[in-house]
Amino acid sequence: MCLGVLGQQVYSVTYSSTNVCGVEGSFVDISCTYSYPNHLEIRETFWFMVNRRKTDDLSLDSKYQGRVEYLSDNVDNCTLRIKDLKESDTAEKYKFRFITNDPKGKWSGSEVTLSLRRK
Repeated sequence: MCLGVLGQQVYSVTYSSTNVCGVEGSFVDISCTYSYPNHLEIRETFWFMVNRRKTDDLSLDSKYQGRVEYLSDNVDNCTLRIKDLKESDTAEKYKFRFITNDPKGKWSGSEVTLSLRRK
């Protein structure tokens, strides 16, 4: 992606779908890619829950510890895997965020909603 002015890349987060469905007790992958100006470096990448006051890393939340895996490469893949899906996981909306070495270089994607089917 490029802006017309000076040909600089824009910040973006793209999901394969913003409505993801999984099977209770199984796992789901939320496919995601991101882009940023190529002269910058990625400092931090993480997923967070929209319904919370702070944008804390999902993998550090006690409710998700051991159940989330970031299938990322710190280049452009930001896929999230949630294992052992629970009904309570559907109460949240999820977003990916990345932070670059530019103080203004922070970007979050749109919200992703998770729904479950019973086994």
